[in-house]
Amino acid sequence: MKAPTWLQSGGTRQLLVLAIEDSHVALAELRRRNGHGADIRHSLSLPLPASRIEQEPEEAGRLLAEALQTHGFTSRRCLVRTPLSWVLAAPIEVPGQLPAGELPGFLELQAEQQLALPPGRARIAGDFAALPEGRRRGLLAALPQNRFDALLRFLQAAGLKPVSVTADANAPVTADEPLDEGVLRIAPAGKGLDLVLTLGPHRLAFRHLDPPNAGAGHLPIEPADLVREIRLTLGRWPAEWRSLCRRIAFHGAESFIDELHAAAKPLLEAAGWKRVDREPHRPVATGNGPLPHACEALLGAAHGVLRGQPLPLEFLPRQETAWERIQRRFAGGHRRQLILAGVGLVLLLWLPAWWQAHRLGTLEQTWKEMAGPVAKLEQLQTDIRSFRPWFARDPESLLVLEAVTEAFPEEGEVWARSIEWKADGQFTCNGLARSQQAIMATLERLRADPHIRDLKLKQVRGQNPVQFAFQFTWRHDAQR
Repeated sequence: MKAPTWLQSGGTRQLLVLAIEDSHVALAELRRRNGHGADIRHSLSLPLPASRIEQEPEEAGRLLAEALQTHGFTSRRCLVRTPLSWVLAAPIEVPGQLPAGELPGFLELQAEQQLALPPGRARIAGDFAALPEGRRRGLLAALPQNRFDALLRFLQAAGLKPVSVTADANAPVTADEPLDEGVLRIAPAGKGLDLVLTLGPHRLAFRHLDPPNAGAGHLPIEPADLVREIRLTLGRWPAEWRSLCRRIAFHGAESFIDELHAAAKPLLEAAGWKRVDREPHRPVATGNGPLPHACEALLGAAHGVLRGQPLPLEFLPRQETAWERIQRRFAGGHRRQLILAGVGLVLLLWLPAWWQAHRLGTLEQTWKEMAGPVAKLEQLQTDIRSFRPWFARDPESLLVLEAVTEAFPEEGEVWARSIEWKADGQFTCNGLARSQQAIMATLERLRADPHIRDLKLKQVRGQNPVQFAFQFTWRHDAQR
């Protein structure tokens, strides 16, 4: 995706960087030089938590507008970074032969399957790294639509126009990072921490860690608890990514990062990590004090946008202008022939214009008559997508439930609490019974069903009620 035209031309030279944190909003105003790079004109840290932006966007926007006016900010075009706690994420693999035009639809389908997000309920973005054998794996990120709408209302109330909306941690990643070594980056995020797995310049996965209880002193988390959370986080990611992750890097300007790194390093090395680094922090000076650390992490993204480079995760798709469409169509060779062909096409279209107008009027009248039924059908389709698991085409799950239900006694002596269906066709039933005799009778009735095989009683515990768990394999090809 190309950067916006205003960043590539000389029309607009200022950019407001706005980083939303859980506890505050960090601001920096950049002015592009005539050559390369940009100068930081103003910076500010405003005590405006992300929760208030989400719940009271208009009021929060008015407070931001007052602060911008008071401190001399003049730019109205902004690059916005949301906190990772706002974003849902899942690891995915993109087929190597997938055309670029089909990628948005593929990501929307993956968001529906892995994040349980119906179409139109979130802004979808992705960041992917090329792996061997032509495969691409990376991060599927979804910003819920209600939060995105609240963000737009917040910016509108502040008099700002977003040119990019992204999500990232306070851990700068450069484009020259090696592609053969994954790095688990730990960065402060409000009162908690962000864990981000990167491979080169790509973000493969992330997790926002907000500990329920603060650690010793002013640490946000106990070092031992951090090691445990890292182990749990890696366990959620694919094994291929875990094998790529060979280094841990601590980022941040806060003093507790040094203390947390020093306390956690021996524990992490004992857990098998060979490299546990503290990334150096170099404060960026501005005219009104040091630049907020959240804006420091965004400087690379802001400079990249100014140079026309894409952002890793973009939730605000850029709209192509009419002038850009004209330039794209006529920038190649044979421009004159194309213009003449376009003029001829206009003349040919003018002749049947009266017929098109008549036809359009007829279609509009037809649409007015069917708009009501169409709206009902769209709402019905939306409801079907929301409850899709209840409308599966394969009735095998219903047959399993029927068989188990028929095997249970009618007197209520045995009842199920949960039935789990694994990918290999195995089912596990957990429940309670008044006696072990009732459980055994139920198992005998299940063994009589030809669809059920390998029935095993996994657990029996207690007296009254008796907790039990049994497992079986379902044969869909058997005949009753």
